[in-house]
Amino acid sequence: MRYLILAILLMLPNISYTETVRVVYRVDGGVSIIIPAKSDHTINDFNATMDKDPSLKGMPYDDIDSSQLPYDENGKFKDRQYWTGEKGKGVKIDEAKKSADKIVKENKEKILNDKLKAIGITREELKEAIK
Repeated sequence: MRYLILAILLMLPNISYTETVRVVYRVDGGVSIIIPAKSDHTINDFNATMDKDPSLKGMPYDDIDSSQLPYDENGKFKDRQYWTGEKGKGVKIDEAKKSADKIVKENKEKILNDKLKAIGITREELKEAIK
């Protein structure tokens, strides 16, 4: 079921109209979003989805308007991998985790560039050699 929800999120990266979605608040602080497959859904549809996935059963949730989810300027979900939330407080982007991941990525790139420089190879030369 978890994969079904992920597949739905990947197939529908953007909700272009307003609808109710269910935000399930996981123990790890993250959120799972249940997007209805049809526009005439009911609360029972959300409950049935949660009942099918043992990892969601009994978890706190809020049914919210999809416009309350974080979007970027292009109307797509913004920084989905950093979404977090608590019941009654909505969904937000974990800026601390996002910044930490950016620093780690920059440090890895610097280490790689330094190692390539030490052996006299540029990144472009390495990319060309890999082709």
